[in-house]
Amino acid sequence: MLGSEQSVELFADIDVGQWLRHVTGILEIAAGIGLLIPRLSGVAAPGLFGVMSGALITEAFIVDGSLVARSSG
Repeated sequence: MLGSEQSVELFADIDVGQWLRHVTGILEIAAGIGLLIPRLSGVAAPGLFGVMSGALITEAFIVDGSLVARSSG
C-alpha cells in the first residue's frame, strides 16, 4: 500500500476509509499543479484552501480533541 505507515494508521483511526486518503492526495497534487498554471490558479487556490481547512479541522477536533485514540510508538 502506498503512503507512510503513520498516514495509513491515522485514516484507519479516524474510520473514514483509505479512499479519503487517496482522494485528498489527488486533490492536493491537482491543486499544486493548478497553482502553477495562471488560468487555473483562481480555482486551485480556493480548492486547496478547502482541503487544508478540512485537514486543520480534523486535526484540531477529531485527532487532538481525543475523539480518536492514537497509538504511540
